[in-house]
Parts: sequence; structure tokens; C-alpha cells
Amino acid sequence: NTAETARGAELMRTGVLEQIWRVHGPTRSNVAIWNARDRSALDAFINSLPMRQYIAVTEVTVLEPHPVAETVLAPGDIGVQ
Repeated sequence: NTAETARGAELMRTGVLEQIWRVHGPTRSNVAIWNARDRSALDAFINSLPMRQYIAVTEVTVLEPHPVAETVLAPGDIGVQ
């Protein structure tokens, strides 16, 4: 879907969608890392996708930077605030 690809690319360029992977196999499932201030913001970003009606969000896990990453990466790098 061209509109879905365009919206996903826009979300990646703005740093909202940090990475997305396709799960190997016939299900066409995806795993993504999103950068959202809270669950409401995440829901708004996901709801902005043209294919939203076909997307089932099955799990949301909040991630925090690991101390090792904080010693190597600079503020502004992916995952470092």
C-alpha cells in the first residue's frame, strides 16, 4: 500500500517510528520500536496509519535506555534522551 509506506516513512523521518521489522513466516506480522511520550500518543500515531483497520496491536512494552548505551551514545541518538 503506497499510502501506508508513505506514512510509515514520514513517521520514521520524524523519529516517531524508530525501526520496524517483518516477522519471518506467513503471518505478515511486524515488530516496531516507536518513540512516543505515552500510550495515548502511541495510539494516535498508530491510528494515523492508512491501514489501521487491519492492524492488531497485541503487545506494548515500555523500554528504557540501558546504562551501557548511555555511556556510549550521545543525547539525541536513537533511544537516548
